[in-house]
Amino acid sequence: MNRSAGLLPLLALLRHAPALDSARLVRRFSRGALIAVAALLAAGVGLSLLQLADPAAIAGTVYGQLWLAKMVGVALLLGLASVNRLRLTPALESGSRSARDHARRLLSLSVASEMALMALVVALTAGLGTTPPPRALARPVADADPGYTAVTMAKGRQAVVSLDSARAGANSLTLHLAQPDDTPFDPKELAVELSLPAAGIEPILRRPGRTGPGAYRLDGLTLPVAGRWEVKIDALVDDFEKAVFRVTVPVGGAR
Repeated sequence: MNRSAGLLPLLALLRHAPALDSARLVRRFSRGALIAVAALLAAGVGLSLLQLADPAAIAGTVYGQLWLAKMVGVALLLGLASVNRLRLTPALESGSRSARDHARRLLSLSVASEMALMALVVALTAGLGTTPPPRALARPVADADPGYTAVTMAKGRQAVVSLDSARAGANSLTLHLAQPDDTPFDPKELAVELSLPAAGIEPILRRPGRTGPGAYRLDGLTLPVAGRWEVKIDALVDDFEKAVFRVTVPVGGAR
């Protein structure tokens, strides 16, 4: 969406520069805009194939509704870019002075509309990055004994947390971490804290071992009593950013 930064000077040019100069610049700009918006639309369709496996999820989930609104915004951008290039720019280059002035006004309105749509698409994209996709929500949140699995999000990233027995005593904890684009997420450092405040048990700090891309395992984990254990996962993204995942895991039948 960096192209939106060029719309302000383009809008100023349309209002003050001669018609022919405006037409030449608009033609150059619209060529790149059509390519950029079409690429954005293709990327959105690709994302939908990954995250929206069931068409019913589009209307039935917050993620699907945000995605649909974004795609409508992108389609409108593509439509405006096409009208600008095929109808309004030729009118700006030919015809009477009054016709060129009319085309200039319509182009100014169209560019202002594009700026508003781009801002909306950026906001919707940010919303998608912090909303669990239907594919993640479709994963089982709670399995029957002996085990428990939960999905949690932090800064657009996803963690699938599994406890193999979910009973008091020996357990193994596995983690699968993913980036907002669903690729494996391997933090620079990873630490897990487990605590049971209701029983006065302070956080137990452990560092899981990596078993594959975005996959980690913690064996020999002893949870002495049943209850709703709080799990905190600190994932160091880089020297300046940390993703903190939190989830509550019922142990020993606690709910």
